[in-house]
Amino acid sequence: MAKLPFKHSNRNRIYGRIIKEKVKLPPRHSIEAHSLLKGFVQKGPLKMIGSRPRGGDEIKSNR
Repeated sequence: MAKLPFKHSNRNRIYGRIIKEKVKLPPRHSIEAHSLLKGFVQKGPLKMIGSRPRGGDEIKSNR
């Protein structure tokens, strides 16, 4: 079962953690999966994979 990357009983603290903390990915995924997931969780929309023009192509070609 998947676990949420950020937990706290206070919603505002969760939002703060999302903004400030890095997401820790489990080691069971392949290098390619880690690369893709890290691209999706980048801080700032212009850094996120798939958010720029030709985003779909960027996602498909991610290695």
